[in-house]
Amino acid sequence: MPVSESKDMEEFLLWLLSGLTDKFTTSSSDIAGFAACLSHLGIDTLSVEGLGYQPRDTSCRLIYSKRSIVSSQSYCRETSSSEVFKRELSTTVPLLHPEESIVYFPTSLDIHNCCRHAWKAGQRAANYVALGVMIPKGESYVGDIEVPDDLRYSFLNRGTETQRVNVEMQALASAHAFVMNQELLMELQSCLGRESLATLTWLNFQTSRSDIRGVDITDPVFNDGHRINAY
Repeated sequence: MPVSESKDMEEFLLWLLSGLTDKFTTSSSDIAGFAACLSHLGIDTLSVEGLGYQPRDTSCRLIYSKRSIVSSQSYCRETSSSEVFKRELSTTVPLLHPEESIVYFPTSLDIHNCCRHAWKAGQRAANYVALGVMIPKGESYVGDIEVPDDLRYSFLNRGTETQRVNVEMQALASAHAFVMNQELLMELQSCLGRESLATLTWLNFQTSRSDIRGVDITDPVFNDGHRINAY
């Protein structure tokens, strides 16, 4: 979550544990989502309002509101009104339509639409990937009963076998995908199929190089607007 919201998270946890009041109001979707997870994981004294869930009658209620609010926990008379009502700049991710978070990127409307399409393509491709329990190949026995040495979680491929595709697209998919299947390649083709092979190679290099973090990007091709949009 954003570092700027750490103070608000601290206040939320203090409120939840202290039980001094029955209501906590926040404009942070991160804190509201965190509280929703807690309420679904067994803390049945906590409920969340404002995220679309059916309100419950609980002793602790977190109320999510997009409007700027005054925090009763941190407010003091010496604080100016401009500071009290200030909201930290952050990207709000709609919980029901996460692809709409793309509109905050400083690109054109056409690129926004392409990004929305890419997001939905990724969601469709994800339907053919699962996380499941795998049994290692080792065998052991308790009496006459065979039991696994250990159980491990692993990604499972629910798609069909890959078919012929250009090497550049294959390399881009291999660098980032959890599993490789034809459904993934078809969705990737729908997003980047019109790009040149040189652009696909450049995308693969820029997104899979291990030294990209903390290094100034001096690649002169970043002046190429078309490649930036593809990126």
